[in-house]
Amino acid sequence: MLEQEKRVISGRYRLLQRLRRGGMSEVFLAFDEQTQQHIAIKLVNDPDCIKRLQREVRILRNLSHKHILPLLDDGTFDDYHYLVMPYMEHGNLRERLMQGKMTQEEAGGLLVQLASALQCAHEQGILHRDIKPSNILLNDPNGQHIYLADFGLAKPLGEDTGITQTGCLIGTPEYMAPELAEVPESVSSDIYALGILLYQMLTGKLPFTGTTPIATYWKHIQEQPAPPSTLDPAISCSVEQIILRAIDKDPHRRFPSASALAWAYTNALYAPAELRTFAAMQTLPPVSITLYPVKKASAVKPYRVGARVYPPALAPAQDRAVPCSAAATPALKGRRYQTLRVVQKGILSLTALVLLAIPISLGFLLSKNGVQADPALGTNAAFVGKVITTTHTSQPKVAPHLQSSPPISIAATQNGGLSNSPSKQLPDTQNTP
Repeated sequence: MLEQEKRVISGRYRLLQRLRRGGMSEVFLAFDEQTQQHIAIKLVNDPDCIKRLQREVRILRNLSHKHILPLLDDGTFDDYHYLVMPYMEHGNLRERLMQGKMTQEEAGGLLVQLASALQCAHEQGILHRDIKPSNILLNDPNGQHIYLADFGLAKPLGEDTGITQTGCLIGTPEYMAPELAEVPESVSSDIYALGILLYQMLTGKLPFTGTTPIATYWKHIQEQPAPPSTLDPAISCSVEQIILRAIDKDPHRRFPSASALAWAYTNALYAPAELRTFAAMQTLPPVSITLYPVKKASAVKPYRVGARVYPPALAPAQDRAVPCSAAATPALKGRRYQTLRVVQKGILSLTALVLLAIPISLGFLLSKNGVQADPALGTNAAFVGKVITTTHTSQPKVAPHLQSSPPISIAATQNGGLSNSPSKQLPDTQNTP
């Protein structure tokens, strides 16, 4: 137990309860005695994690958006570095999806919010690199206002951070774009992750899962996703085309921006039937479009895109969400994409390094539940390079949306063993009401 005088960080944040303990960081529920509000505070002391946290702080200081979880404060305490975030008591999207898949309208409302946050980050030259349900926080129980959180893996576009060793993959396998085996992260790889998330929201399943992170990532490269309408016939053909384009193997065939994806989805969902065709989906607005919510007394909020508002005020009910016909489904099943040559080379090179036991930087970035998770939701464990088996550790079921650990570096040694940098952990604290 912490000494009583050390339970108040920087003379302001009184620690109440540990929410999550990772290998190199801890997140506490705390009470801000200055603002008289509950907050979440993340503490790290491992050198690599301190670098990541400092980079995250720099990024968040320059990002201001209503759907990006804001940074409230940061500083040092003894040999710890910390950052302070708002405390979200309504959980995250991962927990919401455990209750069941979303309707096309529900997913659309969330997509527009998330896309606007991601668009803001991209326009500031920032790649998130870890879009997944556990990093989407709910500000209300119905998801009417969400936050994009956890910029711990984010980095400026084209910047070599020096934190992750060259040649290593980093991210969450279920959401990683196939081209990352060979080329650096890009806006398109974030779009791919957003497309995977959209697929998951609408079908309740991930398109690619495997018994290990490497097996999962290999499927992103070699296999084609099941058409969403085969998992839920209520998904319209036009919406299905949007999803499949967002997760195309070829990054050049995807949507050019998060806003373009949101615009196309909204158009597919609410535009008149004659406009909801694959050809119409190819006509995209400028990348820098802005989506404005329009208040309306209904469960589904319409959105303005340029001069047009969807859904149309007098749109006939029969013109919305037309399921794919029986003739369309076989065509989608038969669609094949040619695997990128450079991606094949990249994954083969990675496999060769593993088989030859050439020392490279390897590791897992553990999610809040390690590698064990609901089969329909995948492992949600971010990783670097080679698969290393980890054991599940039960975590307190308090504010689960905060139980996402930063990277834990596990390196391969010359003799084939594993080593990791030990981290100093805070002793247990008493739960304070």
